[in-house]
Amino acid sequence: MTGPSRPAADLEEIVSRFRRRDYRISEHALARAADEDRPNHLDVEWGVTKDRPRIITDDGGVADPRGPVVTIECEAENGQTLWVRVNYGRERPIIVTQFWRTARR
Repeated sequence: MTGPSRPAADLEEIVSRFRRRDYRISEHALARAADEDRPNHLDVEWGVTKDRPRIITDDGGVADPRGPVVTIECEAENGQTLWVRVNYGRERPIIVTQFWRTARR
């Protein structure tokens, strides 16, 4: 017997919403963006909409009680690779957190 299927992130839908600026930013992500060692929401928006974003993990809602979270890798306008964690299980995607791939987490 198998359990319920896990939702799968639709990268095209996430990118489309970011292009329309139809997403939210969590308080955690806003606080992190104030740290100059972290990408800000404009870095994230540029990378998700202008680079070739790719999904590197999708927890399907197993790891976070607030809903499924996907990690997207993309490149910011400054050429640095970033990872952004996006909750996609809501009406609008929510940026959960963001960091440069080379940064210590």
